[in-house]
Amino acid sequence: MPANEGRYAKLRPGHKHAELMGAFKTPTLRGLVGTAPYFHDGVEKTLEDVVTYYDRGGNANPFLDPKLRDAAAEQAYRADAKTYKGPEVKVTTADGRPVIPMPLKLTDQEKKDLVLFLKALQGDPVDPIVADPTKSAAAPVAAK
Repeated sequence: MPANEGRYAKLRPGHKHAELMGAFKTPTLRGLVGTAPYFHDGVEKTLEDVVTYYDRGGNANPFLDPKLRDAAAEQAYRADAKTYKGPEVKVTTADGRPVIPMPLKLTDQEKKDLVLFLKALQGDPVDPIVADPTKSAAAPVAAK
C-alpha cells in the first residue's frame, strides 16, 4: 500500500472513493505551536515552512487538491503543450492531465503576518479540571 493513499487506505472495500486518494484529515488550527513537525508525514518542521509550502502551491502530485491547482495553466497546457509558456509541468495524472500548483505569491511581510496569526491561535491552556473531569473538586466523596 503506498504511504500517501491518505483516507482512501483506511476505508473498507466498497466504501472507497477516488477523491479521497491522497487526502488527509486537516487538524484544528488552535494549538499549533509545539506540535511540530507538521503534515501527515512530518515533512515541514516549522510554521514558517508550512506557510512557504502553501505559498508555492504545495507539491505537484497526482492527488493535489483542485483548489491548490492552476486551472488556467493546466487548460493552456492541454490546449497546446508545444507552445505552452506557463509554469513547468513536472507531474501528470494517470490519464495524462497536467498538475500545476497555484502559487499564492505572498510577500515576505504577509508570510510573517500569517505565521504570527497562526501562533496567536495558541490560546490559554485548558483548565486541568476541564481537561480531566475525574480530578474535579466537585467529584462525589466515597462514603465511609
